Amino acid sequence: MMYSLVIRLGLEEDSVLPPYQGYLVYSMFLSLVRKHHADLAVSLHTPDAVKLFSLSQIIGPMRYHDGMLYLRADDSYYIRISILDSQSFAGVLDVFLRHGIERVRIGDVYFTVQEICTQPLAHQYAAYTSGEEIWSAASSADTALALKFMSPTAFKSGRESVVLPYPGLVFGSLAKKWQRCVPACPLAHLDYTRVLRIARYDALATSMLTFKKAKQIGFTGTVWYEVRDTDERTIKSLNALSDFAFYAGVGIKTAMGMGQTIRLGSGHADKSVHNRPRRCLPGG
Repeated sequence: MMYSLVIRLGLEEDSVLPPYQGYLVYSMFLSLVRKHHADLAVSLHTPDAVKLFSLSQIIGPMRYHDGMLYLRADDSYYIRISILDSQSFAGVLDVFLRHGIERVRIGDVYFTVQEICTQPLAHQYAAYTSGEEIWSAASSADTALALKFMSPTAFKSGRESVVLPYPGLVFGSLAKKWQRCVPACPLAHLDYTRVLRIARYDALATSMLTFKKAKQIGFTGTVWYEVRDTDERTIKSLNALSDFAFYAGVGIKTAMGMGQTIRLGSGHADKSVHNRPRRCLPGG
């Protein structure tokens, strides 16, 4: 199973965070998991491994001034945790529910945990599905695939960063996680550069994310990809990967807020295959 968990946060007083809050959310998450499930924390933190989870940055109103982020106690905030396997999800849920986490420290700021949302009725971005359900529901006829990159997204190519939504990098990133998480539903063997082209894009822009020891440029915006193949298994594989993006994230540093992505429908509400959210994820 795959899960998208939303944790609503509140503040008791106006607060200030440094700009590398994605790193701080990641540190908070690992610290909590390590305290109660040390083995799980080790597996989540394994360097260079395919990450089976992703984290958003803190989402909510913030004012950037003099290199710092200013948050108000009157505003509401949340973070989103996506997890691609049931065992890890059970461990994370155990941390927040069974151990009664009422406050979390992100940097030097204490947030109250107001609600942990696991169902779509509780929050529009709380959802769950399985790889088999995604595969079963994936269209073998839809050749228009629209992905909205809601937080800065980038890829590594050797020692270089790539900040353009090339089909081979986007769908290659998704396929790598799919093969790790959904071995029962093998994808067609594809040259994504050959079978996909960028048909158009909207509001494509780059922005800089600050981490504790470095900065990273990424792109945001909506990209429409066109499938240039009539093979049904090829089309089904690409549709499955597009729906999978909501849970998997795209590109590098998805554990620190990058690569938050969702599929959009063509002229209608955003598209996901199970308990679908109604609108796009806000940026990080």
